[in-house]
Amino acid sequence: MERLNNSGESSSPELANKYNTLKEEVPFIGLIPEDLKDIPESIARICLRQRETMNSPINKYTNSYNLYAIDEKFQNPDDFPPKVEAGKAILKKTIDSQSYWQPERAELQNYGIQCQFEHTKALSESMRAAERELGIPATIYILCGVSAAGKTTACKKADYPGMIYKTKPDGSRGNPIGPLATDNSKDYLWMAGGSCDQIHAESSMMMRKIDTLWAEYVSQRNGDCSEVRDKTFSEIKDIEEIIQNAQETGRRISDLDIDVPFIVSAVGVMMRQKGSHEPHPAFDYLKSNYVSMKETRYTKLKKTYPDSGIDISYTLKCYDYINDPKERQKEVARYKRDESGNLVLEIIDTELYEQAILENKESETRFLEEADSVGSQLVTREFIEDYCNKYLDPKDEATIKAIKSGLEAYIDDDNLKTVAEILDENAKA
Repeated sequence: MERLNNSGESSSPELANKYNTLKEEVPFIGLIPEDLKDIPESIARICLRQRETMNSPINKYTNSYNLYAIDEKFQNPDDFPPKVEAGKAILKKTIDSQSYWQPERAELQNYGIQCQFEHTKALSESMRAAERELGIPATIYILCGVSAAGKTTACKKADYPGMIYKTKPDGSRGNPIGPLATDNSKDYLWMAGGSCDQIHAESSMMMRKIDTLWAEYVSQRNGDCSEVRDKTFSEIKDIEEIIQNAQETGRRISDLDIDVPFIVSAVGVMMRQKGSHEPHPAFDYLKSNYVSMKETRYTKLKKTYPDSGIDISYTLKCYDYINDPKERQKEVARYKRDESGNLVLEIIDTELYEQAILENKESETRFLEEADSVGSQLVTREFIEDYCNKYLDPKDEATIKAIKSGLEAYIDDDNLKTVAEILDENAKA
Protein backbone atom coordinates (compact mmCIF):
# COMPACT_ATOMS: atom_id res chain seq x y z
CA MET A 1 0.00 0.00 0.00
CA GLU A 2 1.09 3.59 -0.56
CA ARG A 3 2.98 5.11 2.35
CA LEU A 4 2.79 8.82 3.09
CA ASN A 5 5.14 10.97 5.15
CA ASN A 6 3.55 13.16 7.79
CA SER A 7 4.51 16.78 7.73
CA GLY A 8 5.88 18.29 10.90
CA GLU A 9 8.73 17.32 13.14
CA SER A 10 7.50 13.93 14.36
CA SER A 11 8.64 10.89 12.41
CA SER A 12 6.29 8.01 11.65
CA PRO A 13 7.82 5.74 14.36
CA GLU A 14 7.42 8.53 16.90
CA LEU A 15 3.78 9.02 15.96
CA ALA A 16 3.16 5.29 16.18
CA ASN A 17 4.88 5.06 19.55
CA LYS A 18 2.80 7.96 20.86
CA TYR A 19 -0.39 6.35 19.58
CA ASN A 20 0.45 3.01 21.19
CA THR A 21 1.69 4.38 24.49
CA LEU A 22 -0.79 7.14 25.18
CA LYS A 23 -3.80 5.58 23.43
CA GLU A 24 -4.67 9.03 22.09
CA GLU A 25 -5.73 10.06 18.60
CA VAL A 26 -2.75 11.22 16.57
CA PRO A 27 -3.83 13.28 13.56
CA PHE A 28 -2.52 12.18 10.19
CA ILE A 29 -1.41 15.24 8.29
CA GLY A 30 -1.32 14.84 4.54
CA LEU A 31 -3.35 14.12 1.44
CA ILE A 32 -5.64 11.10 1.20
CA PRO A 33 -3.98 8.57 -1.17
CA GLU A 34 -5.79 7.22 -4.21
CA ASP A 35 -6.52 3.80 -2.66
CA LEU A 36 -8.58 5.45 0.13
CA LYS A 37 -10.42 8.14 -1.81
CA ASP A 38 -13.58 6.07 -2.29
CA ILE A 39 -14.31 5.84 1.45
CA PRO A 40 -15.41 8.55 3.92
CA GLU A 41 -12.56 10.84 4.94
CA SER A 42 -13.00 10.04 8.63
CA ILE A 43 -12.50 6.31 7.89
CA ALA A 44 -9.61 7.04 5.52
CA ARG A 45 -7.77 8.95 8.24
CA ILE A 46 -8.32 6.12 10.69
CA CYS A 47 -6.73 3.80 8.11
CA LEU A 48 -3.79 6.15 7.67
CA ARG A 49 -3.17 6.46 11.40
CA GLN A 50 -3.33 2.70 11.81
CA ARG A 51 -0.99 2.15 8.86
CA GLU A 52 1.51 4.39 10.62
CA THR A 53 1.07 2.36 13.79
CA MET A 54 1.41 -1.02 12.12
CA ASN A 55 4.28 -0.08 9.82
CA SER A 56 6.49 1.51 12.46
CA PRO A 57 9.74 -0.31 13.28
CA ILE A 58 8.71 -0.87 16.89
CA ASN A 59 5.68 -2.90 15.75
CA LYS A 60 7.20 -4.79 12.84
CA TYR A 61 7.28 -8.09 14.70
CA THR A 62 4.48 -7.46 17.18
CA ASN A 63 1.16 -9.26 17.07
CA SER A 64 -1.29 -6.56 16.07
CA TYR A 65 -3.82 -7.57 18.71
CA ASN A 66 -1.58 -5.68 21.11
CA LEU A 67 -2.24 -2.43 19.28
CA TYR A 68 -6.03 -2.35 19.26
CA ALA A 69 -7.12 -3.90 22.57
CA ILE A 70 -8.43 -1.59 25.28
CA ASP A 71 -7.69 -3.90 28.20
CA GLU A 72 -3.98 -4.19 28.94
CA LYS A 73 -4.32 -7.83 29.97
CA PHE A 74 -4.76 -8.66 26.27
CA GLN A 75 -1.63 -6.79 25.24
CA ASN A 76 0.82 -9.58 26.04
CA PRO A 77 1.67 -11.41 22.80
CA ASP A 78 2.52 -14.54 24.78
CA ASP A 79 -1.00 -14.80 26.19
CA PHE A 80 -3.25 -13.66 23.38
CA PRO A 81 -4.73 -14.72 21.08
CA PRO A 82 -5.06 -18.23 22.50
CA LYS A 83 -3.49 -20.79 20.20
CA VAL A 84 -4.90 -24.00 21.72
CA GLU A 85 -8.16 -25.52 20.53
CA ALA A 86 -9.89 -24.83 23.85
CA GLY A 87 -9.05 -21.16 23.44
CA LYS A 88 -11.02 -20.62 20.22
CA ALA A 89 -14.31 -20.14 22.06
CA ILE A 90 -12.60 -17.68 24.39
CA LEU A 91 -11.16 -15.82 21.43
CA LYS A 92 -14.59 -15.50 19.76
CA LYS A 93 -16.31 -14.34 22.95
CA THR A 94 -13.56 -11.82 23.62
CA ILE A 95 -13.19 -10.19 20.22
CA ASP A 96 -16.94 -10.25 19.50
CA SER A 97 -17.33 -7.76 22.34
CA GLN A 98 -17.30 -4.12 21.22
CA SER A 99 -15.68 -3.21 24.55
CA TYR A 100 -12.59 -5.22 23.59
CA TRP A 101 -11.51 -2.92 20.78
CA GLN A 102 -10.13 0.58 20.84
CA PRO A 103 -12.82 3.00 19.55
CA GLU A 104 -11.09 3.75 16.23
CA ARG A 105 -10.68 0.09 15.38
CA ALA A 106 -14.31 -0.56 16.27
CA GLU A 107 -15.35 2.32 13.99
CA LEU A 108 -13.38 0.80 11.10
CA GLN A 109 -14.95 -2.61 11.74
CA ASN A 110 -18.45 -1.16 11.86
CA TYR A 111 -17.85 0.63 8.56
CA GLY A 112 -16.79 -2.66 6.93
CA ILE A 113 -19.75 -4.54 8.42
CA GLN A 114 -22.23 -1.97 7.15
CA CYS A 115 -20.65 -1.84 3.67
CA GLN A 116 -20.71 -5.62 3.30
CA PHE A 117 -24.30 -5.78 4.57
CA GLU A 118 -25.42 -3.12 2.09
CA HIS A 119 -23.64 -4.92 -0.77
CA THR A 120 -25.39 -8.15 0.19
CA LYS A 121 -28.78 -6.43 0.23
CA ALA A 122 -28.12 -4.87 -3.19
CA LEU A 123 -27.12 -8.25 -4.63
CA SER A 124 -30.20 -9.92 -3.12
CA GLU A 125 -32.56 -7.33 -4.54
CA SER A 126 -30.98 -7.61 -7.98
CA MET A 127 -31.16 -11.40 -7.92
CA ARG A 128 -34.79 -11.51 -6.73
CA ALA A 129 -35.87 -9.12 -9.46
CA ALA A 130 -34.25 -11.37 -12.09
CA GLU A 131 -35.55 -14.56 -10.45
CA ARG A 132 -39.13 -13.31 -10.35
CA GLU A 133 -39.04 -12.68 -14.10
CA LEU A 134 -37.79 -16.25 -14.58
CA GLY A 135 -40.26 -17.74 -12.10
CA ILE A 136 -37.49 -18.87 -9.74
CA PRO A 137 -38.21 -18.89 -5.97
CA ALA A 138 -35.91 -17.24 -3.42
CA THR A 139 -32.68 -19.22 -3.32
CA ILE A 140 -29.62 -19.74 -1.15
CA TYR A 141 -26.76 -20.16 -3.63
CA ILE A 142 -23.73 -21.85 -2.12
CA LEU A 143 -20.26 -22.23 -3.62
CA CYS A 144 -18.40 -25.24 -2.20
CA GLY A 145 -14.77 -26.23 -2.64
CA VAL A 146 -11.35 -26.30 -1.03
CA SER A 147 -8.94 -23.36 -1.08
CA ALA A 148 -8.06 -22.18 -4.61
CA ALA A 149 -10.61 -24.52 -6.19
CA GLY A 150 -11.93 -21.75 -8.43
CA LYS A 151 -15.20 -20.95 -6.65
CA THR A 152 -15.26 -17.30 -7.73
CA THR A 153 -14.54 -18.30 -11.33
CA ALA A 154 -17.34 -20.86 -11.15
CA CYS A 155 -19.69 -18.21 -9.78
CA LYS A 156 -18.95 -15.95 -12.74
CA LYS A 157 -19.37 -18.79 -15.23
CA ALA A 158 -22.63 -19.93 -13.63
CA ASP A 159 -24.15 -16.58 -14.56
CA TYR A 160 -26.58 -16.50 -11.64
CA PRO A 161 -29.67 -14.37 -12.37
CA GLY A 162 -29.17 -10.77 -11.33
CA MET A 163 -25.53 -11.22 -10.24
CA ILE A 164 -23.75 -7.90 -9.70
CA TYR A 165 -20.07 -7.56 -10.60
CA LYS A 166 -17.40 -5.04 -9.79
CA THR A 167 -16.55 -2.99 -12.84
CA LYS A 168 -12.94 -2.91 -13.96
CA PRO A 169 -11.33 0.29 -15.30
CA ASP A 170 -11.71 -1.03 -18.84
CA GLY A 171 -15.43 -1.60 -18.30
CA SER A 172 -15.25 -5.40 -18.11
CA ARG A 173 -16.69 -7.45 -15.25
CA GLY A 174 -14.61 -8.14 -12.16
CA ASN A 175 -15.41 -10.36 -9.19
CA PRO A 176 -19.04 -10.53 -7.98
CA ILE A 177 -19.93 -8.17 -5.13
CA GLY A 178 -22.23 -8.98 -2.26
CA PRO A 179 -21.60 -12.71 -1.60
CA LEU A 180 -21.49 -13.60 2.08
CA ALA A 181 -17.81 -14.48 2.40
CA THR A 182 -15.31 -13.84 5.18
CA ASP A 183 -12.67 -12.72 2.68
CA ASN A 184 -14.86 -9.79 1.63
CA SER A 185 -14.70 -8.37 5.16
CA LYS A 186 -10.90 -8.51 5.11
CA ASP A 187 -10.73 -5.85 2.40
CA TYR A 188 -11.91 -3.17 4.83
CA LEU A 189 -9.36 -4.21 7.47
CA TRP A 190 -6.52 -4.50 4.98
CA MET A 191 -6.91 -0.82 4.12
CA ALA A 192 -5.49 -0.06 7.57
CA GLY A 193 -2.69 -2.61 7.43
CA GLY A 194 -2.11 -5.33 9.99
CA SER A 195 -0.98 -8.91 10.41
CA CYS A 196 -2.63 -11.79 8.55
CA ASP A 197 -3.26 -13.59 11.86
CA GLN A 198 -5.28 -10.76 13.30
CA ILE A 199 -7.15 -9.93 10.12
CA HIS A 200 -8.21 -13.57 9.71
CA ALA A 201 -9.77 -13.76 13.19
CA GLU A 202 -11.09 -10.18 13.05
CA SER A 203 -12.83 -10.65 9.70
CA SER A 204 -14.45 -13.84 11.02
CA MET A 205 -15.81 -11.77 13.90
CA MET A 206 -17.14 -9.21 11.42
CA MET A 207 -18.74 -11.98 9.37
CA ARG A 208 -20.58 -13.28 12.43
CA LYS A 209 -22.06 -9.82 12.93
CA ILE A 210 -22.95 -9.53 9.24
CA ASP A 211 -24.68 -12.92 9.46
CA THR A 212 -26.77 -11.65 12.38
CA LEU A 213 -27.78 -8.52 10.47
CA TRP A 214 -28.56 -10.59 7.40
CA ALA A 215 -30.71 -13.08 9.34
CA GLU A 216 -32.75 -10.19 10.73
CA TYR A 217 -33.18 -8.76 7.24
CA VAL A 218 -34.31 -12.10 5.79
CA SER A 219 -36.81 -12.47 8.64
CA GLN A 220 -38.21 -9.00 7.97
CA ARG A 221 -38.66 -9.93 4.31
CA ASN A 222 -40.35 -13.24 5.23
CA GLY A 223 -37.63 -15.19 3.45
CA ASP A 224 -38.12 -13.42 0.11
CA CYS A 225 -34.37 -12.92 -0.27
CA SER A 226 -31.73 -14.67 -2.31
CA GLU A 227 -28.10 -14.79 -1.27
CA VAL A 228 -24.74 -16.20 -2.33
CA ARG A 229 -22.55 -17.90 0.29
CA ASP A 230 -18.93 -18.49 -0.64
CA LYS A 231 -16.88 -20.77 1.64
CA THR A 232 -15.38 -24.24 1.60
CA PHE A 233 -18.38 -25.97 3.26
CA SER A 234 -15.97 -28.78 4.12
CA GLU A 235 -17.88 -29.86 7.24
CA ILE A 236 -21.33 -31.43 7.17
CA LYS A 237 -22.51 -29.14 9.98
CA ASP A 238 -22.06 -26.18 7.62
CA ILE A 239 -24.39 -27.84 5.10
CA GLU A 240 -26.88 -28.75 7.83
CA GLU A 241 -27.01 -25.11 8.95
CA ILE A 242 -27.82 -24.01 5.40
CA ILE A 243 -30.54 -26.67 5.12
CA GLN A 244 -32.09 -25.57 8.41
CA ASN A 245 -32.01 -21.97 7.24
CA ALA A 246 -33.72 -22.93 3.97
CA GLN A 247 -36.37 -24.93 5.83
CA GLU A 248 -37.11 -22.08 8.23
CA THR A 249 -37.28 -19.41 5.53
CA GLY A 250 -38.98 -21.46 2.81
CA ARG A 251 -36.16 -21.05 0.32
CA ARG A 252 -34.50 -23.46 -2.08
CA ILE A 253 -30.78 -24.34 -2.26
CA SER A 254 -28.56 -24.18 -5.33
CA ASP A 255 -25.22 -25.88 -4.68
CA LEU A 256 -22.33 -25.39 -7.11
CA ASP A 257 -19.65 -27.79 -5.90
CA ILE A 258 -16.07 -27.64 -7.27
CA ASP A 259 -13.51 -30.45 -6.91
CA VAL A 260 -9.85 -30.19 -7.87
CA PRO A 261 -6.80 -32.44 -7.34
CA PHE A 262 -4.84 -31.65 -4.18
CA ILE A 263 -1.88 -30.37 -6.20
CA VAL A 264 -4.08 -27.76 -7.91
CA SER A 265 -5.25 -26.45 -4.53
CA ALA A 266 -1.69 -26.48 -3.13
CA VAL A 267 -0.24 -24.63 -6.12
CA GLY A 268 -3.10 -22.13 -6.02
CA VAL A 269 -2.37 -21.35 -2.37
CA MET A 270 1.38 -21.12 -3.01
CA MET A 271 0.68 -18.60 -5.77
CA ARG A 272 -1.00 -16.23 -3.31
CA GLN A 273 1.16 -13.24 -2.56
CA LYS A 274 2.82 -13.33 0.85
CA GLY A 275 1.13 -10.97 3.24
CA SER A 276 -2.01 -10.75 1.11
CA HIS A 277 -5.45 -10.89 2.72
CA GLU A 278 -6.15 -14.27 1.13
CA PRO A 279 -5.93 -17.27 3.49
CA HIS A 280 -2.60 -19.12 3.57
CA PRO A 281 -3.51 -22.48 5.13
CA ALA A 282 -0.65 -24.67 6.35
CA PHE A 283 -0.09 -28.06 4.71
CA ASP A 284 -1.81 -30.22 7.36
CA TYR A 285 -4.84 -27.93 7.42
CA LEU A 286 -5.08 -27.95 3.63
CA LYS A 287 -4.78 -31.76 3.61
CA SER A 288 -7.43 -32.34 6.29
CA ASN A 289 -9.76 -29.88 4.57
CA TYR A 290 -9.24 -31.68 1.26
CA VAL A 291 -10.21 -35.05 2.71
CA SER A 292 -13.06 -33.64 4.81
CA MET A 293 -14.50 -31.91 1.74
CA LYS A 294 -14.82 -35.24 -0.07
CA GLU A 295 -16.40 -36.95 2.94
CA THR A 296 -18.89 -34.11 3.39
CA ARG A 297 -19.71 -34.23 -0.32
CA TYR A 298 -20.59 -37.93 -0.13
CA THR A 299 -22.74 -37.48 2.99
CA LYS A 300 -24.73 -34.55 1.65
CA LEU A 301 -25.38 -36.23 -1.71
CA LYS A 302 -26.36 -39.63 -0.37
CA LYS A 303 -28.25 -38.66 2.78
CA THR A 304 -28.43 -35.03 3.94
CA TYR A 305 -29.90 -33.48 0.80
CA PRO A 306 -32.36 -36.29 -0.09
CA ASP A 307 -33.69 -36.33 3.48
CA SER A 308 -34.07 -32.55 3.74
CA GLY A 309 -37.46 -32.28 2.05
CA ILE A 310 -36.57 -29.01 0.34
CA ASP A 311 -36.02 -28.02 -3.27
CA ILE A 312 -32.35 -28.50 -4.11
CA SER A 313 -30.39 -27.90 -7.29
CA TYR A 314 -26.94 -29.48 -7.28
CA THR A 315 -24.05 -29.52 -9.75
CA LEU A 316 -20.63 -31.10 -9.21
CA LYS A 317 -17.85 -29.80 -11.43
CA CYS A 318 -14.41 -31.40 -11.50
CA TYR A 319 -11.00 -30.74 -12.92
CA ASP A 320 -10.70 -33.33 -15.70
CA TYR A 321 -7.02 -34.07 -15.13
CA ILE A 322 -7.67 -37.72 -16.01
CA ASN A 323 -8.65 -37.24 -19.65
CA ASP A 324 -8.38 -33.58 -20.57
CA PRO A 325 -6.56 -31.13 -18.26
CA LYS A 326 -7.86 -28.23 -20.33
CA GLU A 327 -11.33 -28.96 -18.92
CA ARG A 328 -11.01 -27.19 -15.58
CA GLN A 329 -14.65 -27.36 -14.53
CA LYS A 330 -16.38 -30.28 -16.18
CA GLU A 331 -19.91 -31.18 -15.08
CA VAL A 332 -19.63 -34.61 -13.46
CA ALA A 333 -22.85 -35.10 -11.46
CA ARG A 334 -26.16 -33.34 -10.82
CA TYR A 335 -29.55 -33.88 -9.23
CA LYS A 336 -32.67 -34.52 -11.21
CA ARG A 337 -36.24 -35.40 -10.21
CA ASP A 338 -37.76 -38.80 -10.95
CA GLU A 339 -41.41 -39.31 -11.87
CA SER A 340 -42.34 -39.26 -8.18
CA GLY A 341 -40.53 -35.99 -7.60
CA ASN A 342 -37.69 -37.54 -5.62
CA LEU A 343 -34.13 -36.29 -5.93
CA VAL A 344 -31.98 -38.66 -7.97
CA LEU A 345 -28.25 -38.21 -8.44
CA GLU A 346 -27.25 -38.45 -12.09
CA ILE A 347 -23.56 -39.31 -12.52
CA ILE A 348 -22.19 -38.10 -15.84
CA ASP A 349 -18.55 -39.15 -15.39
CA THR A 350 -18.06 -42.08 -13.00
CA GLU A 351 -14.27 -41.88 -12.92
CA LEU A 352 -14.15 -38.22 -11.93
CA TYR A 353 -17.06 -38.64 -9.53
CA GLU A 354 -15.14 -41.32 -7.64
CA GLN A 355 -12.19 -38.92 -7.40
CA ALA A 356 -14.47 -36.36 -5.79
CA ILE A 357 -16.10 -38.36 -2.97
CA LEU A 358 -14.94 -40.29 0.09
CA GLU A 359 -17.25 -43.21 0.76
CA ASN A 360 -15.01 -45.70 2.60
CA LYS A 361 -11.64 -46.22 4.29
CA GLU A 362 -10.07 -47.25 0.99
CA SER A 363 -10.87 -43.94 -0.67
CA GLU A 364 -9.81 -42.03 2.46
CA THR A 365 -6.41 -43.73 2.35
CA ARG A 366 -6.10 -42.91 -1.34
CA PHE A 367 -6.80 -39.20 -0.80
CA LEU A 368 -4.42 -38.93 2.15
CA GLU A 369 -1.69 -40.60 0.12
CA GLU A 370 -2.36 -38.21 -2.75
CA ALA A 371 -1.95 -35.19 -0.48
CA ASP A 372 1.17 -36.56 1.24
CA SER A 373 2.74 -37.37 -2.11
CA VAL A 374 2.21 -33.80 -3.29
CA GLY A 375 3.46 -32.36 -0.01
CA SER A 376 6.71 -34.33 -0.16
CA GLN A 377 7.65 -33.16 -3.67
CA LEU A 378 10.49 -30.68 -4.00
CA VAL A 379 9.60 -27.51 -5.88
CA THR A 380 12.10 -27.62 -8.74
CA ARG A 381 12.00 -26.46 -12.33
CA GLU A 382 11.11 -30.02 -13.30
CA PHE A 383 8.20 -29.96 -10.82
CA ILE A 384 6.92 -26.71 -12.32
CA GLU A 385 7.27 -27.94 -15.90
CA ASP A 386 5.49 -31.19 -15.06
CA TYR A 387 2.65 -29.31 -13.35
CA CYS A 388 2.15 -26.99 -16.32
CA ASN A 389 2.12 -29.91 -18.75
CA LYS A 390 -0.36 -31.99 -16.74
CA TYR A 391 -2.75 -29.42 -15.31
CA LEU A 392 -2.77 -26.40 -17.61
CA ASP A 393 -4.06 -25.73 -21.08
CA PRO A 394 -0.96 -25.31 -23.32
CA LYS A 395 -2.80 -22.53 -25.16
CA ASP A 396 -3.25 -20.54 -21.93
CA GLU A 397 0.14 -18.87 -22.14
CA ALA A 398 -0.68 -16.14 -19.60
CA THR A 399 -1.52 -18.65 -16.84
CA ILE A 400 1.52 -20.79 -17.63
CA LYS A 401 3.78 -17.74 -17.48
CA ALA A 402 2.25 -16.65 -14.15
CA ILE A 403 2.58 -20.13 -12.61
CA LYS A 404 6.20 -20.49 -13.71
CA SER A 405 7.13 -17.05 -12.47
CA GLY A 406 5.33 -17.49 -9.15
CA LEU A 407 6.69 -20.94 -8.33
CA GLU A 408 10.23 -20.25 -9.53
CA ALA A 409 10.45 -17.56 -6.86
CA TYR A 410 10.53 -20.38 -4.30
CA ILE A 411 13.50 -22.14 -5.89
CA ASP A 412 16.86 -21.90 -4.16
CA ASP A 413 19.13 -24.51 -5.74
CA ASP A 414 21.19 -24.69 -2.56
CA ASN A 415 18.15 -25.13 -0.34
CA LEU A 416 15.27 -26.76 -2.20
CA LYS A 417 11.99 -26.97 -0.30
CA THR A 418 9.00 -29.28 -0.50
CA VAL A 419 5.45 -28.17 -1.22
CA ALA A 420 4.57 -28.81 2.44
CA GLU A 421 7.48 -26.71 3.70
CA ILE A 422 6.55 -23.80 1.47
CA LEU A 423 2.89 -23.94 2.53
CA ASP A 424 3.85 -24.02 6.21
CA GLU A 425 6.26 -21.09 5.84
CA ASN A 426 3.69 -19.01 3.97
CA ALA A 427 1.09 -19.74 6.66
CA LYS A 428 3.41 -18.14 9.22
CA ALA A 429 4.26 -15.09 7.08
